Amino acid sequence: FESRNHSLIKYCNDNFDEVFMSTGTSKMSEIEESVNLFTKARLYLMHCVSSYPCNPSIANIMKMVKLQTLNPDVGYSDHIQGVESAKVAIGFGAKVIEKHFTIDNNLPGRDNKFAILPEEFLSISKFRDNYIKMSLDRGLDLQECEKDIYNNYRGRWSK
Repeated sequence: FESRNHSLIKYCNDNFDEVFMSTGTSKMSEIEESVNLFTKARLYLMHCVSSYPCNPSIANIMKMVKLQTLNPDVGYSDHIQGVESAKVAIGFGAKVIEKHFTIDNNLPGRDNKFAILPEEFLSISKFRDNYIKMSLDRGLDLQECEKDIYNNYRGRWSK
C-alpha cells in the first residue's frame, strides 16, 4: 500500500541506488504515477497479490507482464505456497523473486504456514540458473556440440 506514498517514493529515489516497490493493492494508473517519480534509483516493480496465502488461481502473472511496459525490471512478490509460482514468474520475465522464508512451517505466525523452506529456496535458485543457461541465444545454426553427430552419423540416414 506504500506504492502510492509519493513522499516515501521521492525519498527512496533520492537516497537509494535500487528500490523494490510492491504493487499489491494498487491500480495500474496508480502504479504508473508512482513509476514516473523514479528518476535516479533503479526500480524493481514487484507484482504482488496482497492475499496471504494467495491462491494460484488469482496470481494474475499477466499483470506482471503488463508492468514491464511501465518499467523493464519487474519481479514477483509471491505469497503462494510452494515454489512453482515463482518458477512461472521467472518464465514470464521476473528478474527478482520475493518469498517468505522460514526454517519450520509449524512455527507460530501467519507467514510461516506458507513460507518456503531452505531446500525450496535452493530449488528456485537452481531453476533460475538453468533458465538463464537455457535462454542464452546460441544462434539458429548447428552448435559445436552437435558437429560430431552431424559429421559422423547423420549421413547414414540422409543422402
